[in-house]
Amino acid sequence: MKSKHISDALEGIDFDMVEDAGQDHRAPKPKSLWLRWGIVAAALILSAGALVSTFILMREDEPLLPTDTTATDEQNETLPPYNGPLWVDNRPRNDKQTTENEYAIDWPWHCLEVYEKYTSVIYNDTEYLLLGRYDGQHDVLSQSLVGEKLADAEAWGYDNTNPWDIVKRTAPCEIYEIKGVSPARIIAVKLEGCEDYSVMGLRDYDPPATLGELISNLNLTKLCPLTTFIDYNDDYKYGFERFGLTKDTGDTVWQMFLSYTDAPTQEKPADPWSQKVVSFSMTSEELGIYNLSWWLSEDGWLSTNVEQFGYYYYIGTDTVEKIAAYVREHKTEYVYEPTFSIVGEVSEIGEDYIKIDDTIMMENPEDGMIFTVYAGNSNIKKYLACGYLSEGRKVMVTHKGIYADEPTVVRTALALHEVIISDGEVWIPE
Repeated sequence: MKSKHISDALEGIDFDMVEDAGQDHRAPKPKSLWLRWGIVAAALILSAGALVSTFILMREDEPLLPTDTTATDEQNETLPPYNGPLWVDNRPRNDKQTTENEYAIDWPWHCLEVYEKYTSVIYNDTEYLLLGRYDGQHDVLSQSLVGEKLADAEAWGYDNTNPWDIVKRTAPCEIYEIKGVSPARIIAVKLEGCEDYSVMGLRDYDPPATLGELISNLNLTKLCPLTTFIDYNDDYKYGFERFGLTKDTGDTVWQMFLSYTDAPTQEKPADPWSQKVVSFSMTSEELGIYNLSWWLSEDGWLSTNVEQFGYYYYIGTDTVEKIAAYVREHKTEYVYEPTFSIVGEVSEIGEDYIKIDDTIMMENPEDGMIFTVYAGNSNIKKYLACGYLSEGRKVMVTHKGIYADEPTVVRTALALHEVIISDGEVWIPE
């Protein structure tokens, strides 16, 4: 697999993991779409191979950093607060292998952010649920898409600090329309005590009547540009490869799909992806849609989880072949966003940071360094707020890069995992 991080690996997962249409697959006390879509746990486990290359094992043929130590423009765009050269770690390491199992911590109520606590709301007699991302981050709606206020409401969530006495808690909120999007599908919710607008979607399966309705309800042609695709051509060594698409190419592909707006939403076919041909990444930072897919199979089926349910449309084998041929002809190189990691022992814990000593991972102990990792990510904040960490614990922090002028400071942390380290091997336990 050539995917370099979880978001890429998610697109290589069969839709068999999506629960059948019409089935009530909601958890009795929902917190987010993680609980309403059983694909997630399996998705993260299946992505282990993709994660290895981003954490500690560098592929010899694909270095994680440019050799001149200067970050590319694509990398710099993701590294706040400024665009500068990245530090290159050339110390001899004792890394052998990373083996992982994804695990979820059921955080106590007091450790959760406001938007994580109150995840459900009712508007127009319809229940909506917080849309969740694979990385646990908060989907913040672009301010430019916030439309008129629709209603005052009450959001709720479940405090399961005491599993024998689960308490439903409520908080006032305001509901807003999202410009260009049908409020019958997705709404914006502003919770009391939260500056941003959460994106909430339908809790229950209620498919659009046609492909055209799905596209227009979410304004996909405008808000969800087709910028990447995966080609499942058998010629590729790893089974599939990811490529980029220019804006013009992506717009043309959307026009191809719009030729089938009358295609009805159908029940799940017996085998709609016996052989995948191509799939498109359905990501809209503005709308709060991340790393979902638009899949085409050789049998002529279009399958999508764009509303985090499984929807199916028959568009014909000729159309699938036409679209696949077009994107293959007009593809561009896909530029991966690199991720990095620090593995070591917690040496100090502050209010908004931790320090990690990575001596244990060095061939020469004298090469060990102590890194200050700031908790800009909610995952790390919860570890600190709940007191789950202690000095001496072994952890792995993934991040987007360390600036050259601050080679011991991590300001771009993405996630933290506790790990087991044994003779250079790193394990993320279940």
